Amino acid sequence: MPEPTPGDASSFYQRLATLESTGEAFVLIVLVEAVGSTPQDTGAKMIVTPAGLHTGTVGGGRVEAKAIALAQELLAAGNGQSTPPRFASWTLKGDVGMTCGGAVKLYFEPHPARGELWPIVIFGAGHISQALLRVLIPLPCSVTVYDSRPEWLARL
Repeated sequence: MPEPTPGDASSFYQRLATLESTGEAFVLIVLVEAVGSTPQDTGAKMIVTPAGLHTGTVGGGRVEAKAIALAQELLAAGNGQSTPPRFASWTLKGDVGMTCGGAVKLYFEPHPARGELWPIVIFGAGHISQALLRVLIPLPCSVTVYDSRPEWLARL
């Protein structure tokens, strides 16, 4: 998959959705606060997999290397299980060793690898099933709907 262009949010979120749908482990990192001189603005995002940086940036250089290392530690510590999200606040000069005089606060949201999909069976394709499917589709499940009315199944 080609690398998204800077500022191409749709490509970033497409990659995020792909990782989520395939069940691969990753950590979503968001720069939630940037104070002073920092290499990236608040709102910058990146995705880190066990192999390293997948896409996006939170500033490059040492701050990004430290964020990638922490993300990989979270993935390894989870050992396939969910680890809670966490924040990390770093001064760029003191904690990271950069010449920038600012500080950053990063949010780390681990998404562990998923195994098999949950099998869900729904009997009836009426209005309740239609609403329920909107909730189930983003989840790691396989949904089967049974209904004797083909016109109702076609609506799904």
